[in-house]
Amino acid sequence: MHRNRPDHLVPAILLSAALLVGLSACGSDSDGAASSAPTSAVAGAPMSISVPTLTSAEFTKQANALCAKESGAIGGVMGPLFASGEPTPAAKQDALDQVVALSRDLSEKIDALAEPSELSEKVNALVAAQNKATDSAEAQGGDKFFSSEDDPWAATGALATDLGLDACAPSEG
Repeated sequence: MHRNRPDHLVPAILLSAALLVGLSACGSDSDGAASSAPTSAVAGAPMSISVPTLTSAEFTKQANALCAKESGAIGGVMGPLFASGEPTPAAKQDALDQVVALSRDLSEKIDALAEPSELSEKVNALVAAQNKATDSAEAQGGDKFFSSEDDPWAATGALATDLGLDACAPSEG
């Protein structure tokens, strides 16, 4: 399998590495009690980790890339689903489970981006709407979800467009 490390994952990888290094410093005190707070190289000073804040343009570019990737993955799930006629209820549920997992993953990845403070309110609203839509779709179950004309994610489109996340908004036509 060919694996590249996308640029948008670099901050997350660095944060994970920093956390692992910090957590590996946690150990036992001299009295044998476990230490629960990571400390820095300065004795007793708490370790702080900061993720660089993205510019608006960087945030938009990275979030659009995440959405484009998810859109392609969802297309890979949905494309074959109805290709050979009406799918079984089990196939519909499996497809919905995959879409729900992809949607949750997208929400987590967008939420993990360090957007500039002026976008935080809008990004939080988008992630909340995405999570609500995902919960709604999951609660419907596969058969009902694929029988309905309602799109639980429709409300996220306007929020995504407002942020300049065209790859996250449903395409017209």
